[in-house]
Amino acid sequence: MEEEFQHVQRWSAASMLQINVSKTKALVFRRPSARHFTTPQPLPFIEQVTVTKLLGVYSSATLCTIAHVEHILTVANQRMYLKNQGLSHVALHVIFTAIIQLYSP
Repeated sequence: MEEEFQHVQRWSAASMLQINVSKTKALVFRRPSARHFTTPQPLPFIEQVTVTKLLGVYSSATLCTIAHVEHILTVANQRMYLKNQGLSHVALHVIFTAIIQLYSP
């Protein structure tokens, strides 16, 4: 595993890019019903995750859309709750704009 990490470091140096390992995550894709899947050892200082958000879209290790759909439903539910609280259209627009700016990369 150490050699893969060194390969990534050499690539980043050749590309003149810095890798922020404190924010780096690894997502290992696999089949949803894999019976004999062996998770590779994590690279040093890089956390392995099963779900990640990239450019506003949630991706999982099994390419399942459940995490993204749950996020969209949560945001929609929050907006419906605010609408039912009797907020004006102007106030809803301000909140909507703030949510978009909050979730924008």
